[in-house]
Amino acid sequence: MQTTKINIDTWERKDAYYHYLGFENPNFNLTAPLEIGPLYNYCKKGNQSLYFTYLYLTTRVANEIEEFHYRINGKDVIRFERIDCAPTLLNKKKKLLFSHLDFMDSEASFIKNSEDISQQVLQNGILDPGNKLHVIYATAIPWVAFTSLRHPVQQKRGNGIPILAFGKIYNQNGKKWMPVSLDAHHALMDGYHAGLFFEKLQSYFLNPPIK
Repeated sequence: MQTTKINIDTWERKDAYYHYLGFENPNFNLTAPLEIGPLYNYCKKGNQSLYFTYLYLTTRVANEIEEFHYRINGKDVIRFERIDCAPTLLNKKKKLLFSHLDFMDSEASFIKNSEDISQQVLQNGILDPGNKLHVIYATAIPWVAFTSLRHPVQQKRGNGIPILAFGKIYNQNGKKWMPVSLDAHHALMDGYHAGLFFEKLQSYFLNPPIK
């Protein structure tokens, strides 16, 4: 994985980075309902997994936004060239498992690989956090149309890995909606970048890119 060490002294986020790094909890959370009807219909028509499709789009958006490429590694800030997805899975006994899905430009390739990897993880049945920095964490809570969410964060200051959560799809005013939560490290990004993430993801949900 290609990485670049950021020179913090000349980095445009230097002041904000050191400011928020000193906080006991430097993470912030933004949760919003996104309209998902067009993507839902797109997946149903194509007989493909809605879950892996919106994970593909989520990871694609993360790769499109510069601030999602940064991670804190000790005293350094590292930029990863590619961001992958590390979603949770539940096996038949409702045991929580972790997986790692490589990002691929092709939607079809990403979904096929994700299905294969997920099946292997479910068969293995071992909780393996992976401990990789070049990912976004993702989880689905399809039983609850939540309006806010709080995630556990490793260590006191965290490593800057964004955490995504997707809630229960529900109908309102003739449209399908799904709550989406983003937890991000304020030393690495601001509300503007979080807002840009939601804006791009909503656009893809409404106009699924066909590849």
